[in-house]
Amino acid sequence: MIAILFGLSVLFLVVSLIPESRLEKSFKPIKNGTIKGQIKEILELLKQQGNLVYRKYLSKYTYFKKQHEEYRQLLEKLWITKVKASEIIGLQYLTIVVLLLLGVILKSPILFMLSPIVVIMVPTILKSKWKKKRAEMSKDVLSLAELTAVGVSAGLSPLESLLKAIEEREGQLFDEIFKAITDVKLGSSANKAFLSLSNRIDLSELHAFIDQLIQAIETGSPGFSDSVTEIVRHLRELRQAKIEKQSEQAKAKLLIPLLFFFGAITAFLLGPLTFTFLEVF
Repeated sequence: MIAILFGLSVLFLVVSLIPESRLEKSFKPIKNGTIKGQIKEILELLKQQGNLVYRKYLSKYTYFKKQHEEYRQLLEKLWITKVKASEIIGLQYLTIVVLLLLGVILKSPILFMLSPIVVIMVPTILKSKWKKKRAEMSKDVLSLAELTAVGVSAGLSPLESLLKAIEEREGQLFDEIFKAITDVKLGSSANKAFLSLSNRIDLSELHAFIDQLIQAIETGSPGFSDSVTEIVRHLRELRQAKIEKQSEQAKAKLLIPLLFFFGAITAFLLGPLTFTFLEVF
């Protein structure tokens, strides 16, 4: 019973973070659109209630304002547009209130203990998604920088070379770069468009590349290829050092359970011999 109540309490928080395209695919086999429409109506109602709770009760407190800004930035970076930060926070604490009330009514301490999980769950999901996305984009930045440098060496302008490098490539990084290039072509300054991109993605590898790109666009491209090649080489060295460090840390973590395992085996094998030795002598 408790598990069911808890599941219902957090279900809509999880559903709100599922990409809309995946929800569409999930309900596609249902020919009758009534169920799908009802679920969407319920989700919209819940989001409205969450937004109302945040605006009316939580937005006046600094803690919740900071939490709102953190969620807003994560949602923006992940390109999640179908749900707002205010709706998530409102639903979070509405769920906590429901759990606490159920805990009082049912006299269940487990429901009280489950309440903090709701607070931790949403930021953990969002940060995990962003961490995975950053790792994917980090790999793409180096190849993108190399291809851009090759294009400039072949006589293309930095923007043309960058546009050529992202052709027929899919992913958030390439979509963001295409948007920045479009903004520049429509009259926005390269400095503004690409710095905005760099701040949104927030990758050290991208920062270094964008700095060189802006300089090449605004002052000309002489030396751009050499600079980018040097940056890529340096970033690859840093990545290799990071991988080696993580490998050493993994070995150290693995050593601890191994020590306990071999200690237990030794005690199991030598224990009876020790008692036999004591009895004899």
